[in-house]
Amino acid sequence: MNPNDLPGKFHGPAEVRFVRLLPGPIDRVWAYLTDPEKRARWFAGGVLEPRVGGRNLLAFRHRDLAPGEVRLVRLLPGTIERVWDFITDPEKRARWFAGGLLEQKVGGRFVFAMRHKNLAPDETPPAEYAKVQDPGVTFEGRVIRCEPPRLLEFTFGGDDSVVTFELAPEGEKVRLIVTHRASGSDLAEVGSFASGWHIHFAMLIALLENAPLPSFWSEHARLKPLYCKLSSTSPDAGCISSRS
Repeated sequence: MNPNDLPGKFHGPAEVRFVRLLPGPIDRVWAYLTDPEKRARWFAGGVLEPRVGGRNLLAFRHRDLAPGEVRLVRLLPGTIERVWDFITDPEKRARWFAGGLLEQKVGGRFVFAMRHKNLAPDETPPAEYAKVQDPGVTFEGRVIRCEPPRLLEFTFGGDDSVVTFELAPEGEKVRLIVTHRASGSDLAEVGSFASGWHIHFAMLIALLENAPLPSFWSEHARLKPLYCKLSSTSPDAGCISSRS
């Protein structure tokens, strides 16, 4: 039997092993495992430092499988408990994203109290975001899954957006994978969601590193057209202000 047709074998309760016979030479196979561009063609891109203790940053973008999905991968300063605290504690979360009650249980309320003047007090937002800058907007979601300190999944406003936060220790740091799955009316806003998460996570990293916060609205203005182009959505479609 061709070894490539064999299923994986389980070795103990938490280990599965696959055996595959690949076309050579070995250097070519190694390149497809370690080169980010080549690896992105069959699995995931991202930085790989091929040394003991080196970073392995997996950047998934399975666009063909999920047209309404955006996924961001970030390597954050640890510990995992500290990162979890910045995601779930309303006061800490308000410093990089949005405050508001979070009930850490399935079916719990998740209140998003956004007032971006707290994040960018000296910046002027685009006109369509004036309300979210000041006085702010508030809307609610519900918790779908919660497994502290590794997993949080919730609806972002209505059921047309589901967001998953996955955390895992990686050396002295924490790998955060955030997936935003949009459907229905939220499909038009995928590019806007992606640019928002991008700059919010930049602010989170700065806080965790005790570094100065990046500018918010100028970065958002730069990133939004790029993400809208990648997701084939219009930069004019939707606005977080409409969720209040």
